[in-house]
Amino acid sequence: MGSFGKWWRCRACSAREVSWYIKASLLELPQMSRSVVQQVYTHVFKPYGILPVAFRRATSHLRPIPDFLIIGAQKSGTTTLHGWISNHPEVKTGVWKEVHFFDWRHRYEKRGLRWYRSHFPVLIKPSKFKVGESTPEYLFNPASPRRVAETIPNARLVVLLRNPVDRAYSHYHHSRRLGAESLTFKEALEAEEDRIKGEMRKLKKTGTHKGKKYMKYSYKKRGEYADQIERWLKYFDRSQFLFIKSESMFRKPKKKLKEVKNHIGVSNINITYKDKKNEGNYEKMEFEARKKLRKHFEVKNKKLEKLIGKKMRWE
Repeated sequence: MGSFGKWWRCRACSAREVSWYIKASLLELPQMSRSVVQQVYTHVFKPYGILPVAFRRATSHLRPIPDFLIIGAQKSGTTTLHGWISNHPEVKTGVWKEVHFFDWRHRYEKRGLRWYRSHFPVLIKPSKFKVGESTPEYLFNPASPRRVAETIPNARLVVLLRNPVDRAYSHYHHSRRLGAESLTFKEALEAEEDRIKGEMRKLKKTGTHKGKKYMKYSYKKRGEYADQIERWLKYFDRSQFLFIKSESMFRKPKKKLKEVKNHIGVSNINITYKDKKNEGNYEKMEFEARKKLRKHFEVKNKKLEKLIGKKMRWE
């Protein structure tokens, strides 16, 4: 697909690169099939309002920073919640769901706030809307809390917490689908500590996003929620957080959406919440593996409940 294909593989390109790819794609249109032309419209013109990223950056001072963030946890329903809350007429979200600004050092330090704001819409009456984005990596990345506090100190923060046993298994199969995991689930759990050894120390020191091993293989580590939330509570008041049990959100979506709407400050009107995103389809976890994981998370879950003042009652 030529230039368009190159652009689509790198949605984090610079404004100049994206603008060039758009122009090059237009030159290639006569040679493209109808399906590819539709992709150009869907992925280039439509999300950018027929205007290149350069324009969005030039008008970034007219674009708001978010009022709320859905910060995690990964594989806990953040894509679904993002889709649901985006249906609210008083909510505006970015060009895409995960902006990865506060967890990727080069974006935060080099591209800066102007780049971040360019992802959000120009609002004629900003007081009538709440703006947000959803990047589940923020919860886990140790550098994110400080960066968010420096940029959006009054942010309303939403945290989805899934049974860490099920989250780990879902994460494993996600890595398998991406071709990043060749071990069995049992082998992957046993190898996790050696695989990610030193990664968290490096992240705390540099704040870089290059620690790919911790992203791919942190099956148990990401489920140790209390340690991650403690880092955030050093910078934000407890009242700024809304903690939602993922299982409860899917069981009682209307009730939990009401909590989210109240927390971020929009009216409690009915919105569409039927679709469920990124739902995996895989075999049931082996009993022994589940038993071992439950034991691993037992004390950590109690610490979490004490920290957030909420009983999770995971099995």
